[in-house]
Amino acid sequence: MKCQTKITIMRTLICILVATILVIISCFVGICFPNISHAYSESKQILVIQHQKLITYDQIFTGFLASIDKQKYIITKYNAHGNLNALDIFTDSLINQTDYDLIISLGTLGTKNIIKKEKNTPILFSGLSSPEYSGLINNWDQSSSNYSGAEIRNQTYNSLKYIHNLINFDSIGFVYLIGDPSHEGCLAEIKQIGHEAGFFVYASGIYNRDVHGKKLPNEIISKCIKNKVECITNKTNTFYVNLSRTFLDNFKSFNNIFIKKNILSIGNNIYIEKGLVIGISSNVYEKGKILADYTEKILFKNIDIGSLRMDIIPKFEIEYNMKSAKKITFNPNIHFMLNVTNIQTELN
Repeated sequence: MKCQTKITIMRTLICILVATILVIISCFVGICFPNISHAYSESKQILVIQHQKLITYDQIFTGFLASIDKQKYIITKYNAHGNLNALDIFTDSLINQTDYDLIISLGTLGTKNIIKKEKNTPILFSGLSSPEYSGLINNWDQSSSNYSGAEIRNQTYNSLKYIHNLINFDSIGFVYLIGDPSHEGCLAEIKQIGHEAGFFVYASGIYNRDVHGKKLPNEIISKCIKNKVECITNKTNTFYVNLSRTFLDNFKSFNNIFIKKNILSIGNNIYIEKGLVIGISSNVYEKGKILADYTEKILFKNIDIGSLRMDIIPKFEIEYNMKSAKKITFNPNIHFMLNVTNIQTELN
């Protein structure tokens, strides 16, 4: 009987000892590795919105993902795939929502839509071509509202100014989408730098949607692009192609005329693989990293989103398609070549 009592006491002591050790280990893990012990209970919900698929948005998002502690967040993505009516319905559902702790919006149309409607959830944006002219930014230092972001001030103006300092062209052509705030903002910036630098701007707009906001058939858009580019290139031998999903899908309509008439093409480097001669980009991954930093500050350090700066220092990079340059007999000067970041020799 005494033996059994001793065994019971020993078992009890062993259980108490094991439980104590487990509590100590748990406390140690909780102190030294808080993200492991609280990864699920404290995860923040983030919604990422974009009105269409574009490689620039993907690059920004990649920079964001590479810079966050993924255990802290649950990320949901929404892409309207160019359907503005669907985008409108979706953002209507977000008014006064409580499911997400923060919204990230990539692109001008989606950003304008959500900022106009949702006034409580913190909203971060990027991937905007001309936020000053599209009415999204009045004060780059702070919004004093529920949104902020990471963008380059006067991006088209500064990138074209940079190129013009390397290649002194006397005129440039430009086709834009009528009614698109990014395109019309870029047109204003091109006219501004043209006026200051002393080169002529020949611009003309096309529609890519009907009166109901539905995208026009691609064959109609392609025909409109061809007509406009054909007309403009009778007046200039340099052309700027604005960043656009519509233009990316129809770049062949541009490039066939560029080759036929020996037109120097300049634009975002997403067109390089399709035949653009000079591509210029501006630290898109850095924008994603800044969004990650702001997310941490807003959700875990209680920093007021309306106090965060929205402009970043531009770091322009030039990509040069040598094969395309040969097709139009473009021979760049040494000053330009010394500033080229990447030379493509095999691309069409």
